[in-house]
Amino acid sequence: EYMGEYSKIRCKIMRVFLRAKSTYANQSVMPRLPITNLDVACHKYLRSVQPLLTVEEFAKTSKAVEDLKNGPGPMLHAKLTEHAANLPNWLEPWWDTGAYLQYQDPLPFKSNYYFMLADQAMTASDPQTRRGALLIHGCTTFKTMLDRELVPPDEVKGTPLCMSQIARLFSHVRVPDEHQDKMLNFSHQSSSLPTRNFITEYITLPTPPRHIFVLRKGHFFKLDVLAADGTPYSVAELEEGLNAIKATADKLPAATPVGVLTTSSRPVWAKHHSVLAKHNQSLFTEINSALFFVCLDETPSNWSESDSSANLFHGKDNNIFNRFYDKHQIIVFSNGRAGFNFEHAPGDGTTALNLAQYVVAHGKTVNLGSLTAKLAPVHSKWEIPTETPSHITEATNVLKATINECKSNLVRIQGFGAKHIKAAKFAPDAFAQMAKQLAYYNMYGINTATYESGSTRAFLHGRTETIRTVSPESHAFVSAMDHPKIPNNRKRQLQLSLLKRACDQHSAYSRDASSGIGCDRVFLGLRRIAARDGIPMPEIFTDKAFGLGCDWRLSTSNCGSPALSLFGFGPVCDGGYGCGYFIEENSLVWNITTQGREANANDFAAVLQSSVQQLQQLIETPS
Repeated sequence: EYMGEYSKIRCKIMRVFLRAKSTYANQSVMPRLPITNLDVACHKYLRSVQPLLTVEEFAKTSKAVEDLKNGPGPMLHAKLTEHAANLPNWLEPWWDTGAYLQYQDPLPFKSNYYFMLADQAMTASDPQTRRGALLIHGCTTFKTMLDRELVPPDEVKGTPLCMSQIARLFSHVRVPDEHQDKMLNFSHQSSSLPTRNFITEYITLPTPPRHIFVLRKGHFFKLDVLAADGTPYSVAELEEGLNAIKATADKLPAATPVGVLTTSSRPVWAKHHSVLAKHNQSLFTEINSALFFVCLDETPSNWSESDSSANLFHGKDNNIFNRFYDKHQIIVFSNGRAGFNFEHAPGDGTTALNLAQYVVAHGKTVNLGSLTAKLAPVHSKWEIPTETPSHITEATNVLKATINECKSNLVRIQGFGAKHIKAAKFAPDAFAQMAKQLAYYNMYGINTATYESGSTRAFLHGRTETIRTVSPESHAFVSAMDHPKIPNNRKRQLQLSLLKRACDQHSAYSRDASSGIGCDRVFLGLRRIAARDGIPMPEIFTDKAFGLGCDWRLSTSNCGSPALSLFGFGPVCDGGYGCGYFIEENSLVWNITTQGREANANDFAAVLQSSVQQLQQLIETPS
């Protein structure tokens, strides 16, 4: 009876997929990313930095902007337009290299992002291997649908979104190199240009990859998860394979934890990688081509959400040795709690969320299946060069010191969420952003440059544009929330009015950013053109305000879904805060991360909670 119901559900799902367009159906008609008009970009830029500067500093910056507009700006903009004419996406090669592949800081702290998936009740004797098997099966089912182009193309309110990132969810790897990392992809790919990334090197193997790697106590195990015909092995078969891996690993001597080297700065890892690769070339080929990694961690049952967040962020306790950050990873705790850690270079959270939502839903409906095939995991043994143990010791010491500087804290506001914010006629995301602005102002007494990621997937190969949260309107709002000279009989009405203006301004900037209209990406293009052609760098880009306006003390991103219980990433600058958040109908959730002594995750979380309550009272108090 259960199989009958399951088969009916599967048939309904497949009928929906077969009626839908193929995954890449919209790629050939996707519009190209626009280049923001110079005057518009300059206007947006000046408004975003004004609250960060003194009157004198702003006057100097305004002159630098005028000098750009009346000097080399139009010529640089014309050259950028000419450069863009023959590219699928003018930004892609510069963004993928400058934002990721040339970035030298350690991946877990400054680049990767992570999801904690919604918990799922497990009745198995080992909830870890059952949940792991369900997630693997969900991923491989999604992969087979993707290979057949049966994953429906994304859209928002009828607008198609680019699907070029989605194939890089599987068999993708970031390989360290001294000056610029490489991206390699071994997955099935359409031969048409619109699905291919400009920077990625696509490698065709004699047979498509069918395996993953499973990490347990730092040991590497290769496990086939697709049959020879590409069919996913059943949940029961995968679970048995994971049980065999645990049983073997738990009896082995301590591993030489090669994976910890992926936590090093990229040039350091590149140097150590070149040494290892001379002795382990075939193993690296298997690792690089693997569909993804699964980490079976050892975790206590009494961990808090913040502990769990830290484990997904950078590993906790001995799990720091159970990672390989150059690949996408599924991380499964002893009690069946699980999450993803995604390498950021190949794609953004909106694409990864597709996979997360699918596997969570899949895990609730899929049958365990039969035990027809007996999987044979292979314990992959590294050949360890003489110098590698000292490299591992060095990496471990640096990693532990860095982890000691990092903190994670959760803010969960229950009983107040999107429903209540919309009822008061505010946009939920803008409201959440103003809550962070108020919290920072309450804590430090100043405004700070704030980054929110705005997706530009409405364009071919689109990634993101910066939504600059700080504005004259946001500054006026936070300043008025505790201004001693505002009469009490006018205070609430004025504060509400200023909050409304600040939220409307933020929503307008967000819409523009998603339409490819901002200042950050076009300014990147102008700087790249100037450097390419030997043109003196305009003063606007060497001015104090430019550095201050890009010192993202608040780095934020909204990536909510019922499939997730939290979302996070590290801060992008010293003294800054990483703020992954999502907005549910009846709750607000922030995951706050910090690194270093200048920022305090616990204090900021407490002030943020207080600031949200302050705003809740403001919008819900009767007039």
